[in-house]
Order: sequence, then C-alpha cells, then structure tokens
Amino acid sequence: QWEYAARAGTSTPWWTGEDARSLRGAANLADLSLPRSGAPSTIAIENWLDDDHVVHAPVGSFAPNPFGLFDVHGNVFEFCREHYVSPYRGTERPGDGYQLVAGGTGSHVYRGGSWKSLAVQSRVSARGNQPVGTTNTLIGLRPARAVVTGLSP
Repeated sequence: QWEYAARAGTSTPWWTGEDARSLRGAANLADLSLPRSGAPSTIAIENWLDDDHVVHAPVGSFAPNPFGLFDVHGNVFEFCREHYVSPYRGTERPGDGYQLVAGGTGSHVYRGGSWKSLAVQSRVSARGNQPVGTTNTLIGLRPARAVVTGLSP
C-alpha cells in the first residue's frame, strides 16, 4: 500500500525519476546542511544536495508526488501497517493491496527515508523494520483511511 502511494504511477526508484539527483526540491535527506550545522563529519551525506533543513522540515516544504502526497522521500521514515518478513512471502489482498504475511517478526516495516538518510535509503522499494512501540526521531507515521468508491449521493 505504501509503495503504491509513494510511486504514484511511476516505476522508477523514486517518484521523481531514475537519478537520485531528481530528488532536489522533493526530499529532505542528509545533505550539505548537516556539516554546515556542526554535525559530526562521520555522518554520510549527499554532497550534491542542499535542502536547507538540518533535521525535520515542516510538512509541505517539498514538492508533492503525482498523487499529491508530500514527504514520501525523506523527512521521517514512515511506519507501515504490514509486519516485517524477509523476503516478502505473502500475497496482496484483493481490493486494497495489503500484504498478507505469515510468520512476521513482531516488527513493522518502515519506509521512505529520513532527514538523516542517503537517497538510496529513500528509494520506494527500500524498507527497514522496528518493533511496535519504538520511539525514534527518524520514524513517524502517516494516518490513512480506506477510500470507499461506488457510493451514490
């Protein structure tokens, strides 16, 4: 579900295109603003990017994807509803694409990258996992609801 929304009809590593540099203006990632702020030089950054945000950026600071969703790349990773398994062994539930998985680890998937991520970590297909209840300044969530179609007024 998250991947479908983040791709927004594209088939490239980022909704912005094939090249990571296409993320300029569309993502808050680890960039030149980190060393400028005095962050340790051991933090890996994208030397080609300067988004002017050291940490979290206000929602809507960057361009939305073609579905109108902001911050699907960078800013904060997003916890997803699905349980983590590696590799995916489930199937998609008809109608909404929810991953039906068995034997999950008790952890949930997170996706999208953060302000401390490199572009490769924000690829649409990239994912990590954390136990439910984890607190971390790099991970948030995106509230969502089911869309009901076919109703008459």
